[in-house]
Order: sequence, then structure tokens, then C-alpha cells
Amino acid sequence: MWAVQPDEVRGFVRVRPSAKGRGVGAALLSWLAPRAREIAREVSLDHDAVLTVTSWAQDPDAAALLAQNGFSPIRHFLQMRIDLGPSLQDPGLPEGLESRCFSSGADDAELFAAFREAFADHWGNTEVDETQWWRENRDEPNAGFDPALWVVVREGGTIAGFSICRERQDAGETIGWISLLGVRPRWRGRGLGEALLVQSLNSFQSRGRRCAALNVDVDNTTAALRLYTKVGMEPTPAFTVWSKSLDDENPSALPT
Repeated sequence: MWAVQPDEVRGFVRVRPSAKGRGVGAALLSWLAPRAREIAREVSLDHDAVLTVTSWAQDPDAAALLAQNGFSPIRHFLQMRIDLGPSLQDPGLPEGLESRCFSSGADDAELFAAFREAFADHWGNTEVDETQWWRENRDEPNAGFDPALWVVVREGGTIAGFSICRERQDAGETIGWISLLGVRPRWRGRGLGEALLVQSLNSFQSRGRRCAALNVDVDNTTAALRLYTKVGMEPTPAFTVWSKSLDDENPSALPT
């Protein structure tokens, strides 16, 4: 569990399949909220801070348990998947733009700035810690960082868009995974998002991967769903984000 400034504590609760039906999930949730309140006090989160957790679509019992414990669903995500056959037709980059692989160190500051701008209107990205972002996407051992799968597109010396990809295990198979694909507002509407997506999918296909996937917010405001569907990706439910006020049971728990 960790705090996300300024108004959220994120929790992670999972129960082994062999332990289900024995009250383990309920016990963990009953411990989670008080501990989240302690974290909120320790780091002085806003008075209206919330605790959030996720449930996977494949877990049919989670929704009822979370609702019983005072959580409400606030966001639904889909997984978009595509079977990779022959290479997709590359629409090409808009005129004046050039793509190349990410250069770790040299591109760090500008890439993070491009991410902040491209995802500024996305839920959950208002206050992203830069150090944590790099840990999750590149530096942690399980991040799967492969610079050949990170693409930045520039106009002149400025990053216009980017695709951050990796390979991951899925049901015993290595598949292509698109972690982040973003276009800065100034360059939207010119086909750059489609060009980046197709380039990434074709990179996976050239490595012999049979499938590629990504997660997307159902309420995404940048027409991403339409883009993913256009290239042949198909949606399946992935996970739901649930929220609970940390001020519900103990009004004096948070700082005033």
C-alpha cells in the first residue's frame, strides 16, 4: 500500500485461489482501511482522501465483497488484444516527424514531460511522482525494460509522441505489451497515434510474437478506443478500480 499525493492511498489485495471462501479477503479489507488512514495521517493527505483498490474481471466474487465493505466502483478498464498475423500496413509518420528508439539518460527529462502533457486529462495522472514512474516503467527488475521497444517521435528537437512497450508472460506465452502510448495535444489529429501503434505492433510481429495487448480506461477522453479498434484490436473486460472514503468511519482520522 502506498500514498499518491494529494488525495489517494492505493491498496493491493489478492487471495490465493486455494484460500478463497475462508474469509481471507474480508479480513484483509478490514485491516486495509485503518492502515490507509494511518498512511494518510503520516503524509498529510487531503481531508477528503480515499482508499482505492482494483478487482480483476476474472474474479466474480470480488465485486460483492468490496461493495459489502463500503467500496464503490469508479473506473472500468478494458484489455484490448490483437492476434498478430502478417505485418499491418504502416500509415507512416506525418510529414516533418521522425522516430527513433529511446535513449536512456539523454531522453529522460523530455520523455517524462511528454508523458505528463499527453496524459494530463487521464484519470489518475494528475500527480505522478517522476522517480516512481521511472521505477515502474524502466528501473525495477520486473519492468521488462527493452530500449528497442521504446519509441519517441520528434519534430525538430521536441518529442511529439511516444510508445513504451515490453514483452510479458500471459498464460505461459510471451506476448507484446503496450504500456503507454501518448501524443501531445499539439500533434493530435494528424495520424501520429495510429503510426506509433502500428509500428509497435509490427515490432512484436517481427519478433515472432503471436499476440499483443494493452489496457485502456473505458472513459478515456482521447479517442483511444476508436484507434485501437481501427487497427483490429478487440476488447475484453480487464479490471475495475474501487474507492472508499477514508473519512467514512472515523471523521477525526485525517488531519484538519
